[in-house]
Amino acid sequence: MIYYSIISEQLSSSDYEKMYMKLSALLPDFRRKKAESIIPAKERAVSALSFVLLCHALYNEYPHRFPARNTAPICKLINFSYDKNGKPYLSVPYDDIFFNISHCHTAIACAVAPFKIGVDIQDIRHPSPAVLKRFPAAMDDMSFSKLWSRYEAYTKLTGEGITKSLASCDYMSEMFIKDSNAGIITSPIFYDASCHTVNDTIRSNTTNNSNTTNSNNTTNSNNIITQKKTAVFLSAAFHNNIQISNSNPPYTQDSLISSDDYMLLNTDDIIYVDLSCLCDIALF
Repeated sequence: MIYYSIISEQLSSSDYEKMYMKLSALLPDFRRKKAESIIPAKERAVSALSFVLLCHALYNEYPHRFPARNTAPICKLINFSYDKNGKPYLSVPYDDIFFNISHCHTAIACAVAPFKIGVDIQDIRHPSPAVLKRFPAAMDDMSFSKLWSRYEAYTKLTGEGITKSLASCDYMSEMFIKDSNAGIITSPIFYDASCHTVNDTIRSNTTNNSNTTNSNNTTNSNNIITQKKTAVFLSAAFHNNIQISNSNPPYTQDSLISSDDYMLLNTDDIIYVDLSCLCDIALF
């Protein structure tokens, strides 16, 4: 599943500093040290919130392994290991659970799954002329942000980082995805000035809104763009042709199912978590 929260633009640096001071006491030492190496108050708080969102996702997806809902007990259980490219993984005994974290100026996101995954959340922004030269064709801000989100999600899946040329490797093309045995889902996330998401098909972890049809979501998205609502793009990338378990551990061969004939993730797997509720859960 993929979880995300919208970061309020109405909070001041002092508000973010107070938020971080409350959350920092819950963080494990390795995560607190990383956060405290960040100077701006907002970015420091976002670093802490990203970890809190991870703990929330672990509890929701694996309650049999993380029975406590609030953050502090989970922080005592988990630690990070890193691959040769610096991509973090959960250390033993949770190394069969994969995660990825992303944040931008206006949102944070976390994906948790029983398979390797990369996630990126991206503000709608205007690229510089230097960046645009790397693209095979001219594009508007929405198209650029969507492509860049997919690009980063894929490179975070593989752990390569942003090293490949977009001009020679089009991460939007179906041919590239097929040749790479990869799956990439992308969804625009629209929200209003009060940081309330207004996507019809995005589920809320706090209000349990029911889903509507994709056609309704398309109509709603077009209306929101016309009304100049704020938006971000959220992308997740994963490998196809893998086996995952459809049961709780311990896993057996009979419990493994192949991903050849279906998508491991879709937009129904994206869940919105209100930021204030996330803080309340952490401090509960």
